[in-house]
Amino acid sequence: HRVPLTVLPVDPRTPVRAAVHRVLTDHELDGVPTTLAWLLPVGTTPQPDALVALVDTWRRSPSSGVLGPKHLDADDPHVLRALSIRTTRGGRLLTRPAPGEPDQGQYDQTSDALGVPFAGSLVERDLLLYLRGWETSFGDVGADLDLGWRAHNAGRRVVVVPAARMRTEPGVAPAGATTPSRRRA
Repeated sequence: HRVPLTVLPVDPRTPVRAAVHRVLTDHELDGVPTTLAWLLPVGTTPQPDALVALVDTWRRSPSSGVLGPKHLDADDPHVLRALSIRTTRGGRLLTRPAPGEPDQGQYDQTSDALGVPFAGSLVERDLLLYLRGWETSFGDVGADLDLGWRAHNAGRRVVVVPAARMRTEPGVAPAGATTPSRRRA
């Protein structure tokens, strides 16, 4: 079964979340209505079965609208980079797993999350348009967390799919408050 793939040029000065939202809003992508958008920024390399794992999970769970992979270090696939965006009840970001933590399958039972990093995520186009995209004033982690929050409020699930593995460069899929601006956002 063939899946149409479209690559569209974007002004490199445009923030990536704004560019994705604009492309999904402005284009019918060669006349084929897009159901899902797989967001693969520079610095991510999906393993061959990553998309299959994401789509299978989406098909099995009609309430899921945003799905994210397990992020592994680009140079050492046995080291975790990120999985999901989690917070305490008071709203502080939890950095779990900690970047550099060995991947021993300890998070492979994780499913529902408050948010997932932009990089590698699979998002329903209609949900993204309904939510009006990311609130970019919150920064990268804050925007991803806000999108997940609004998806939950719209009655949709945000799901982590640990079987979908992505090799990720440092800084590409932040999921924690590693800088003062991320903590404030």
